[in-house]
Amino acid sequence: GRRSGSQDYSETAVSRIDQLQIAWFDHYLKQQPPRFSPACLDVFDLGNQQWQELHDFPNTDQTWYLQSSGLASVQTGKLSPKKLVNTVIEADVFVHDPWRPVPSLGGHAGSPQGVLERGKLDDRADVLTYTSEPLSDSLTVCGVPELRIHVNGDRPSFDLAVTVSQITKSDQVLPFSHGYYHSPQGSARLTIPLQATCITLAKGDRLRVSISGASFPAYPVNPGTGQRPTHAHLADQQVITFMVMNSPDCTANLKLPILA
Repeated sequence: GRRSGSQDYSETAVSRIDQLQIAWFDHYLKQQPPRFSPACLDVFDLGNQQWQELHDFPNTDQTWYLQSSGLASVQTGKLSPKKLVNTVIEADVFVHDPWRPVPSLGGHAGSPQGVLERGKLDDRADVLTYTSEPLSDSLTVCGVPELRIHVNGDRPSFDLAVTVSQITKSDQVLPFSHGYYHSPQGSARLTIPLQATCITLAKGDRLRVSISGASFPAYPVNPGTGQRPTHAHLADQQVITFMVMNSPDCTANLKLPILA
């Protein structure tokens, strides 16, 4: 359909899958001339609101580095295409409270689904945020973003919820890709693939990465005991303190697939 969450992308967004399936059956069952493209991917660009036919996702990417000085918030966390040269190990610290988990909002797994403004979530103290400067030119992200990150938790296991958002010139925070990762150990260097996406960010827009220890009820809350959430008693659940590490040999970064 034309709508996703709170956003209306116009009639142009309506999927062509019904017409494509009819054309496919007409060709293979009725021997009619093909009326469909051999392209492997039919993607809708959330930014310019146009469909594109691709043979594959692009293999060009950009690296954006997560930078902060201890507690990445909407005021202090930075996201930059330039790597900051660190001479000492630094870490951003946040705390996950299982009795007050960060709620899920939109995306492919949330309820309701779709694109929903998440500015209030990013203001929480248990959400790390890293925000870029306004883009000097338009940028088309198309494919599967990846977050590469080194995390220490003070419990036997932890979860991470990751969101990448567009911040418009009117300061709306509109997520366009989400990811979730369960780590069975308390310290890990992770590569977290996010949901495939396609969006053209306009000049003046900003990028933001948001990280939390929960996304409930889309995903069950990690009890912090090493047990599966379905086996843990609520009274036994533990607060988890996270440290997102940044050091010269391990810099947290976001890989964005770019369509030229």
